[in-house]
Amino acid sequence: MKTRNLVYYIIYIIILILIVKKNNLKPLFLLLNSRYTDLHSIFNKPNSRIKICSSLQDKLINLIGKYNENIAISILDSNHNIISDINGTKLFIPASNQKLYSSAYALHKKGPRYRLETHIYKNSNGYYEITGSGDPDISIKHIRRFAVEIKSNRFLSYPSSSFILYEEPQNLWWPETWSIQDRKEDYGAPITRLALNGNAEDLAMQNPLLRFKSFSSSILLNNNINVDIITKSQESFNQGLNRKLLLNIPSAPLYMLINLANSESHNFTSEILLRNASNSWNNKIATQKLTKWVESIGVDKEQFNFADGSGLSRDNRTTTKALSHILAFMDKHRYSKYYISSMSIIGKRGTLRNQYDMHNSAIRFHGKSGTLNGVRSLSGYLYTPSSKRIVSIIQNNTILDHNIFSNILSVIGSEDNCS
Repeated sequence: MKTRNLVYYIIYIIILILIVKKNNLKPLFLLLNSRYTDLHSIFNKPNSRIKICSSLQDKLINLIGKYNENIAISILDSNHNIISDINGTKLFIPASNQKLYSSAYALHKKGPRYRLETHIYKNSNGYYEITGSGDPDISIKHIRRFAVEIKSNRFLSYPSSSFILYEEPQNLWWPETWSIQDRKEDYGAPITRLALNGNAEDLAMQNPLLRFKSFSSSILLNNNINVDIITKSQESFNQGLNRKLLLNIPSAPLYMLINLANSESHNFTSEILLRNASNSWNNKIATQKLTKWVESIGVDKEQFNFADGSGLSRDNRTTTKALSHILAFMDKHRYSKYYISSMSIIGKRGTLRNQYDMHNSAIRFHGKSGTLNGVRSLSGYLYTPSSKRIVSIIQNNTILDHNIFSNILSVIGSEDNCS
């Protein structure tokens, strides 16, 4: 029996060595970590009870007055009980508050230290390959690094070789419901795996793959590297071929990427996070997976409808009740500090640096703003010297009162009668 156990132990060690040699330990770790996070979350789902604080509810109703049908407000206390609710189950367009869902999903699935990777390979069949994950910081300097690696790893037995760029088909570059006009603006840049500077300068790049190819060709020629540059679908990348990894360029860690998505409201990064978290570059599949995850943490499917990961689509719908639930869920999450620290801060940083006025320096608000034509949203965490509140506000109206959000926050922050 002892001999058999020893044999099992030796086999286990051999398998472990093979896994390490094949560089499969990292995917295994990510899988186990993701499963642990899922298990951890099962026991930390928010169970919000309705405990309406009449004094706060009355003040907010009086404040919004004529805007009653066009605004929704959900307020939770530090125990995640609902202490105020106005139209909280009514569906509204969330604008960039949609990013609160996609960034939470990415952080939950991948963890704060996860990095997107851009790889350049030397293939045994006589060509070089580049694959990417949509790193928003890839730039021309990285293509120069590609050239250096190729120059020092030339094929000796092939008279000519090719440089293959793998990318998703063009019909997947934009979510289907983004308007043609938005696709031309810098905030509507195409969502591709190989993106130089997030596929935007003053305007969105309409053919980012051609741009990537053009810069690559020029830089390679400047380094006396004469190769044919061709493009192929990412789907055709053959995982089974023998290849050598010449260079791996990791992105900033995910906690910094969700900071860019939430604090600076960067649409491209939000969409990239959704695609990597869902393991699909197809927006329809990615949003379906996001939907299933949000349902799995206790949000009723009737409370939301997702069309993208950034909120640029006007087909997105959510209730403030659903948004407050995701904020409550992440408040108790094992990665809570990363999520909350990714938010803008009123008067301090991000898109809220110059928006709204707390009227009280002792009150802080960490949150996410959202703006589209006729749409404004604001959700996050409000801190007073004695309490913490989860706040979600959405207004859908062609005429927006630019003072009402500040006034709502001030009322919430100054109400001391709600436990």
